[in-house]
Amino acid sequence: MGKNGGKKVGYSNFINCMGRALERLGHIVIYLSDDDIYKIVPQYDFVDCLHDKKPINIKQIQYEHDPDFIYVEQMYYALDVSEVTCPVIYQHREYTHFPDILNPDMLLASYHWRLRVFEFYHPWEYSRIPYKNYNFVAVDTELVKPIEVKTEEGIWHIGLSIPMWQFREANGMFGDMVMEDQEIFWNHCIDEGYVHYYPTGLQGTDFITQLGRTEAILYDAGRFAGVSRRLFEAMASKTLCVVRVYTKLQENFYKEIGLTDDMCFFVQTPEDIGKIVYTEEEYQNMVNKAYDWVIKNHTYDVRAKRFIEMYEEFCRGVKVGARFMGYSLKTKIRLEGNHLVVEE
Repeated sequence: MGKNGGKKVGYSNFINCMGRALERLGHIVIYLSDDDIYKIVPQYDFVDCLHDKKPINIKQIQYEHDPDFIYVEQMYYALDVSEVTCPVIYQHREYTHFPDILNPDMLLASYHWRLRVFEFYHPWEYSRIPYKNYNFVAVDTELVKPIEVKTEEGIWHIGLSIPMWQFREANGMFGDMVMEDQEIFWNHCIDEGYVHYYPTGLQGTDFITQLGRTEAILYDAGRFAGVSRRLFEAMASKTLCVVRVYTKLQENFYKEIGLTDDMCFFVQTPEDIGKIVYTEEEYQNMVNKAYDWVIKNHTYDVRAKRFIEMYEEFCRGVKVGARFMGYSLKTKIRLEGNHLVVEE
């Protein structure tokens, strides 16, 4: 289930990419979009839930399809799973959706840092999630192929597919935290000539095509995103990544998942970008190592295989505690005015 679920829309959407990967493993996948849910759930109940923000009871979905599990991604409303007997697995992405994640059997985190933000703001809701694990976004190798000949030389910043004001409006306080220092950083890089700018508006295959023909990109996932699909798509395109990190803590996170200095450049200031120099041989070595790393570890086929393993572990009762519990979050993140500050 997903806001953009269904094969005809949102082709690069997480739920569809995972669905195709699960199908390649031999599983049968039933895609349900908002429209599909609207048809299954009694109309008056569904509309009441949307208008009054009441949880939507999805027991009818299990009755209609009798699945082994229900997999939910990026839904904008709370789900009532009290009468659903199969496991409900929630793949979370956006900060604004977290208060709706009250009772899944498993929570799979796409963004490591955002789960920490959720725990900070919603400790009660966070504590009610029984089982948590990572299942990062990934690259769909059906969509993204390496392009050897680069026509856009230098380091580029490719803008968001939506206007910044709209991102802020949709994500509220979190949008402000993400965008404020990003705008300052990007503008400084562009004004100093460290980075070329490709304007906003690219989505889907248009973005992937532009990314593929670009020699290097400035990748900035924001203070609390940590890692996003763009990073993996760039590396699968054999495009060099200049990764902006905000703190040493965030750089260590990238290195924990295997991203090393011989695959990308880590930068904290615009001036760090201005100092980047590489030869053609160094460039090829870095993009080839990054490509091999992504194909081995960060494709949707890899994610789907690991997802089934986690599901089977869950069904056997192998729940080695909650991955994110057991440490004091507030020693690492504090609130100053309207901004969260990550401590080193």
